[in-house]
Amino acid sequence: MVYLAAIFAVLAALLGVIAWKQRRAIASLIERRKEIVVEEHRMFSFLHGLGESLQTSKTQTQFYRYILEGAMRVVEANEGALYLVNEAGTKLVPRALSPSCPALFRIPEAEVRELDAEKLHSHLQLISLPIDDSSILGQCLADRKGLRLQNLQDHASFKEGTDERTAVPAMVAPLYFGDNNLGTLVVLAKPNRFSSNDFAVFRSLADQCSLALGTAQLSRKANAQRLLEGELQTAREVQRILLPDDAPPLSGFAMAGRNRAARIVSGDYHDFIPLDNNHVGVAVADVSGKGLPASLMMAMGRSVLRANAQPWLSPSKALAAVNQILFPDIREDMFISMVYLILKEDFSEVVMARAGHDPPMVYRAADRSIEELTPPGLAVGVDEGPAFERVTRDLNITLADGDTILLYTDGLNEALNAEGDEFGVDRIRETFSRYAHEGAEVVLDRLFQAAESFVGEFEQSDDMTIVVLEKTAGRDKGST
Repeated sequence: MVYLAAIFAVLAALLGVIAWKQRRAIASLIERRKEIVVEEHRMFSFLHGLGESLQTSKTQTQFYRYILEGAMRVVEANEGALYLVNEAGTKLVPRALSPSCPALFRIPEAEVRELDAEKLHSHLQLISLPIDDSSILGQCLADRKGLRLQNLQDHASFKEGTDERTAVPAMVAPLYFGDNNLGTLVVLAKPNRFSSNDFAVFRSLADQCSLALGTAQLSRKANAQRLLEGELQTAREVQRILLPDDAPPLSGFAMAGRNRAARIVSGDYHDFIPLDNNHVGVAVADVSGKGLPASLMMAMGRSVLRANAQPWLSPSKALAAVNQILFPDIREDMFISMVYLILKEDFSEVVMARAGHDPPMVYRAADRSIEELTPPGLAVGVDEGPAFERVTRDLNITLADGDTILLYTDGLNEALNAEGDEFGVDRIRETFSRYAHEGAEVVLDRLFQAAESFVGEFEQSDDMTIVVLEKTAGRDKGST
């Protein structure tokens, strides 16, 4: 009986130990469950605030601070840093650093000792890192793989010049959005070591931050694009105002002109300039290049020609004045080709000068022939004056009733179809010859229609301008 009692006593003790261990395990599980619930609450709170911050932050800096401070709060870290890739994609730039964050890259120990925490913080905000594996941040981003270190100094990049403040637990996560590398997020200096659960939560948090940062980046680009498009539309409206709606009436001539931009704004222009009671200047010009720079130069060219055309009834002298004024402001890789004519009311002679522009054509009604008008001339902006004025000369053109002059920019003859073929001078000549007897407006319409039919849906890269001048019946008033 005594023996059995002893056995029962031992069993009771064992059961007691087992029950105690079970109670401890249950208590530990309950405590861990509470910790997980609290961590989940912090995580959900962070994610909720992340969306709000993305929409309400007045500056990018506020948004970056929210990401860093939220990440530190979720995993209970004391320090952290957010480095993001610059626009050029060459550097990691510090966008948010906690007040006592240590240097996360190799830095001379003597330099660290000379700086207190505040000065070190200011110093670190000025240092960008190369995107390579020379730092823990660059390696993490290059590998797109998170790191959990019980001691940050264990990483190879800290073997020399170590700041003692880096002897702390750390977690590092890459931030990327699709194929775009965005940056690196770091949290460190937790009172206890970061657990595997902390690391899982941190990586999930980094993924959500990547999504938010990528979305913000796309939103900024979209806003910038919308702003640019709005400004370009405004520029287009301004340019539309600068281009003439109709030619001024001039007895003895019918005139028509039209510009079609390949993009929102055009580097081509045409103009009809009343010079006095019985003279009108007609200009067609093409600025080298495309888009906004060309359109701005076009506006300058138009204004300068209008300001300098009236004193001269010589096109070459007017173009020389334009060249002298514009040459200092035209970039070396830009120039303006121009052709400028002066028409006199009821007079059969037209005076023309050509500054490096495509040769105009003249249709002779008497025999339905086509001639090219090829007086010599340099483009505006190529020479500061002497050579331009020596080469560029006036040409007098005598017109009979029904004769028609065609001016155009190279966007017409160089218009391409899907096969890569050009519309070409021969097609211009053929269309011009076929419809010249029907008047200036008909020629203008038919040339644009022929070019559009030729290119089809193929997108064009150059602006297109056409001006047609028809000599109509009138009385001769003598020479200019």
